[in-house]
Amino acid sequence: MKRIEAIEEIMKEITDEIVVTSCGKISREVFATKDRPLNFYVMGSMGSTLPIAIGISLCKPSKKVVVIVGDGEVLMSLGTLTLLNKLQKEQKINNLILYILDNNSYSSTGGQPTVSDAVEFRLLCDCKVIFVEEGNSDIPRISLKPVQIKERFMEAIREERK
Repeated sequence: MKRIEAIEEIMKEITDEIVVTSCGKISREVFATKDRPLNFYVMGSMGSTLPIAIGISLCKPSKKVVVIVGDGEVLMSLGTLTLLNKLQKEQKINNLILYILDNNSYSSTGGQPTVSDAVEFRLLCDCKVIFVEEGNSDIPRISLKPVQIKERFMEAIREERK
């Protein structure tokens, strides 16, 4: 399965959830598939997506938070998986769904191989690993500036309180 196909399947199920996506190609593909104000595209900070999503899920416990990251992104912040595991076991987080799209490469930075084939992510936390083919779709850059993404996301979160 191609990564874009996995993203399309995940996004078909999205209604009013918050979606947080990793930098690079995954954010572009989510943007192209189903852009919406409750999507937060983490841009230019590989390894930060899951920590940001954990913070959002702790602040919005009544809202489902869907996280879509690649194996390279998760490997950059492997300790965050153990933090998530602890928070899940202590039932401090039960609203976060983590999807790891694993193609054993850093696709967004040139396709260098990762070591994801040596890691069983599911043993580190409750997550859904989807194995996808290496390679990228021909998706253009996100047409919004980072400040626009932030502002519309914050406005959508504020609207949720009403």
